[in-house]
Amino acid sequence: MSDLVETTESESWGFLLSKLRESGASGPQDEQSDILHSLLQHSLQLENRQSLTQDDVMMIVKLLSDWSEIYSSKSTPETPPKPGDPALLSLIKLLLNSCAGVPCNQHYLLEAGALAEISKLLLQFVTSHQQMPISTGDHRDVVVTATLQLLGNICVGFRDGRDKVWRKFFPQTLRSILRSFGQVEMVCMVLHNCTCTEDAKNRTREMVTSEGGLAILSHIVGAHEEKNCEWRSIFLRSFVDQMPLSELHRVLIPFQYGLWTALLETACQLMNHDQQIEVGGGKEAWPQWEEGECVYLVEMWRGEVGKVMSDQAAILIECFNTSSTEQLSSTAKMNVGVLTSVLKLLCCLSIRERYLHLLQTKTQTLDSAIELLRQLSTLDGSNNSTRHLSSLKESRKTTEIRKEGPLFGMKRDLLQFIGSLLYHCPHMQERIRMLEAIPLILNQCHLDHGNPYILQWAVLTIRNMCEDNPANQEMIAKLETRGVAEATAAQFRPGCEVEVTQNGRLRVKPKT
Repeated sequence: MSDLVETTESESWGFLLSKLRESGASGPQDEQSDILHSLLQHSLQLENRQSLTQDDVMMIVKLLSDWSEIYSSKSTPETPPKPGDPALLSLIKLLLNSCAGVPCNQHYLLEAGALAEISKLLLQFVTSHQQMPISTGDHRDVVVTATLQLLGNICVGFRDGRDKVWRKFFPQTLRSILRSFGQVEMVCMVLHNCTCTEDAKNRTREMVTSEGGLAILSHIVGAHEEKNCEWRSIFLRSFVDQMPLSELHRVLIPFQYGLWTALLETACQLMNHDQQIEVGGGKEAWPQWEEGECVYLVEMWRGEVGKVMSDQAAILIECFNTSSTEQLSSTAKMNVGVLTSVLKLLCCLSIRERYLHLLQTKTQTLDSAIELLRQLSTLDGSNNSTRHLSSLKESRKTTEIRKEGPLFGMKRDLLQFIGSLLYHCPHMQERIRMLEAIPLILNQCHLDHGNPYILQWAVLTIRNMCEDNPANQEMIAKLETRGVAEATAAQFRPGCEVEVTQNGRLRVKPKT
């Protein structure tokens, strides 16, 4: 049995449009709601949307204008406007549906002055929200969502629509919507549809060269904990692809360094999500950066390491002696924040074969990583091969402070990056021996609650350092056993001690 139900004459698309025209804005609300509900169902059919005339679209936009005026006229200081009526929502959804797959309807909407009416309506939403926050049963938030979806649909495949929506609503209106209603997902949909085409790339630059654009971008980047953020991810991927790192860096540093680091961290999150995008019929992991972008990131990395190592590593020393990032000087906070973000991004890129091969051609990248690891290890004492390990109890005691510190996890990330650079790369393996860094790597094989999983990354780095490299293997084999670090076994198994056997192995035995 078919699920399709034959439509009677009294329920036909044309009949319902004529009824809506007759009813007008002042008609009975229940009757209008019923008509709009039926029209919405009919608008799901492409042939119905295609049959809309310019007069039909102008009539619907006129209704939108009239209803907005009615809601506005009801406003008093005691009862501010609350334009969230279900019938208004249905009307907006009808306009939204009319755009789908029918380019002429997008044009009709512009000709009918729909953007001006939408702008007035959104302004009413913002004003009413400031005077009367959303409460239970209030439809304003849903109406805002549908209105933004309408703007997004006007832009799809329609250059004139993109141009006019951008000029009308960016940045002030979209910024106000974000501040009043959140609506990150729908704002990102509008932004993406306005900026994702070749003819609209200048708008991406406009986002980082205007105060309002930067405010919008900061809000979107800061919404990383929100759920159901598919449009946010789509927009940010497109934004990062279109804006060269060099240009972003130049514009955002030093006045917007917080946004710069947040963008780098967002890029890491998107890469770690490991979504795929279509590229030339196949699928390749995002991002699709050109070689020059990666080279610029390497140069940036070397520069940031140089900054924190300058003046006898004064910034690193300040960070090491500080329990919280908020206690740092502004210079140290900026430099270490950028360094950490660049390092994390390099770690993400280094697990992608395309970028790893490029990174492995830059020996200075490894040099900077080793230089930074050596300095950090000098500060925490792990660069001393004869050191006695602190007790686990003391390590845990200081970890509670270090977890909020600016250097938390940095040595672990350095080992991950170094290990990737060494992977199947003979000249990097030779380079690490020339830098006399093999003992430095070996000394990271310990528990460090300020660098979770550093032991595992150290083991992987040693493996990559020694694979098919007899010279590195021989150097490790020649290292002497200096004894057992103090109190290491007793921490984990009370009543036990560790001794070195004649063949150099460690053995745990009961205390005598």
